Amino acid sequence: MPQGFGKTIISICSIQKLFEISHFKKVAYVSKTRAIIDNFRYVANEYEITNLVSINLYTYDKLLKSIDNEEINRNEFDIIIFEDYDHHYITILNKIAQYFDSFNIYFSNTKLSYRQKELLGDNGSIYELSLIDAVNLQIQNFILSGEIDASQILELNYKKQQVGIFNKLLNDDDFFRLRAKEFSGRDEAVWQDFFEKNKWIFGFSLNYTFNTSLDGKKFEQIVNGYSINGNGKRVDVLLQTTGIIKTLCFGEIKTHQTPILKNLKNPYRVDSWSISDELAGGISQLHKAVQKSLENFKSTLPSHDNGYKLYDSIYLYKPKSFLIIGTLREFKNEKGEMHEERFSSFELFRRSISDIEIITFDELYERAYAIVNKKWKD
Repeated sequence: MPQGFGKTIISICSIQKLFEISHFKKVAYVSKTRAIIDNFRYVANEYEITNLVSINLYTYDKLLKSIDNEEINRNEFDIIIFEDYDHHYITILNKIAQYFDSFNIYFSNTKLSYRQKELLGDNGSIYELSLIDAVNLQIQNFILSGEIDASQILELNYKKQQVGIFNKLLNDDDFFRLRAKEFSGRDEAVWQDFFEKNKWIFGFSLNYTFNTSLDGKKFEQIVNGYSINGNGKRVDVLLQTTGIIKTLCFGEIKTHQTPILKNLKNPYRVDSWSISDELAGGISQLHKAVQKSLENFKSTLPSHDNGYKLYDSIYLYKPKSFLIIGTLREFKNEKGEMHEERFSSFELFRRSISDIEIITFDELYERAYAIVNKKWKD
């Protein structure tokens, strides 16, 4: 049978039905790869088949070696299941089959018939489980070829889980309130903790700082390994200094419930709505954090080199910064229709701020979702 058609599930169901008939005790399951065997073990445990019989798992090579070394008796097993073999394994298969005096199940013939329709009728989740064989084999091939490694799979799984948490924090008020209790009810602290653990959402190769400026101690950690305090040409020091500054990224995090525009019945002027105090304050906080951090950074530099003040030039460069606030739901009514005048007021305002990227929480969620689901390839 082709991969993904449920051979593993058929094996399990066959064992169950044969046990009802003969109450045998010991089974050998033989396949080509460890990945398929591990999957069989998982499905057998899910179906609790191991509570009925003892199952020994082998690859073809391992079982053949055990036979050659006479480590297994001829009547060791009541049933042997050979799964996923092809013509390359015929010689090995015949040798194994001739060695044992037992009842063999071959899925390439009709010694035991179990139709796919019956299979689907046994359990509603069978179709999903039957795909595991093909997926596991594909993953194994990727790992063996060096295209991916196990750590990448674990990392992707972690990111998918975190995107799920992001979605619940954004859309499930009860979940968010429960999480806020862990931070003494401070809503901003919930989001700061989440983003501290998931800086990958914003991008890589940057030193992120949330809701604060960098003091001297934090700068010492960042500049560790650089020789900006050593003796050298002024241009070398400045190049390293500006390089470090360009890796910095300051973030001001509000909450998804923070208003973006002032909640007024009428606009400030016709078609023009004012930004909220929280948005204005967040921008001011970011500007101050960047300025203060650069001043702290200045103290880590030597003050002069050949008569030139080194730190005067660092103000020509600014770290990246962003502000996360509110959601675009603020501009929609219950029918999902956008209030064009309010939204355009916000959009025009944030485009006018060149040194700070203003992002809503739902926009950031879509970015995170795209990262783990490769939506940019569509």
